[in-house]
Amino acid sequence: MEEDVFEVCAMGDTLRFQRLVQEDESVLTQTLGRARHTPLHLACKFKHNELASFILGLHPALAKAKNDKEETPLHEASKVGELDIVKQLLDACPCVAYMLNRDRESSLFIACSFGHSEVAWELCSRMDFLAWDEIGASCLQIAASKGYTEIVRKIQGENPSLASRKDEKGFSALHLASSKGNLGVIKVLLGKDPNLSFLRDNDGRTPLHLAIIYNQVHVVAEFLLERTKPASFNTLLVTDLIKTTDNNGDMVLHLAAKMNCLEVGL
Repeated sequence: MEEDVFEVCAMGDTLRFQRLVQEDESVLTQTLGRARHTPLHLACKFKHNELASFILGLHPALAKAKNDKEETPLHEASKVGELDIVKQLLDACPCVAYMLNRDRESSLFIACSFGHSEVAWELCSRMDFLAWDEIGASCLQIAASKGYTEIVRKIQGENPSLASRKDEKGFSALHLASSKGNLGVIKVLLGKDPNLSFLRDNDGRTPLHLAIIYNQVHVVAEFLLERTKPASFNTLLVTDLIKTTDNNGDMVLHLAAKMNCLEVGL
């Protein structure tokens, strides 16, 4: 029976699945294989929109079911970038967007990691980040790394403190955006809080250091702009930023010389 259910779900044969449910309703909540997927997990994994819709129509709470990795069907749909199924799952159970897998990853984090920008925005647009500190910070960081400017804008706008959070390497969202040369994200982050420029990673490096190290010359000028707020961020602080040394004693000019990118114009 289990093999039949797996095959039907993998193929997306909704009519056959309906017959199986008519014979035994427990099929809906059955967990399959070593991964302990429910039929809804499989419908999402294999992008079977009609089958997912049928299952949710009968049992909406299955949107919160977890497999052996504590992943929900929304995690599966986010991995494969299936936007229509993501919308169905969120409509059936909005709170599932906040559920985490065993690695404490949200579906938004997964969608960003796999490069599914439309799915990521759909998830982000339905979430509130005001009180979602640790997990919100990881979402902000991955979005900054991927260059998802509007997601960064929304998360930072709702919870500005998340932009100061760092990962295990000491990287903030601005560090990650700088290393990837994501100018739009950098503009958003610094526009909200210019003092993020002075955050240091575990090697004592600022986001400007990383921009030089990764030869992202086109973003350097953004760090040197004078901004109206906070009022304390002025020419003196721009000079301080340029003179800031990392744990090796290197200022950005030293790194520019080492990396042979003296055209940065500092």
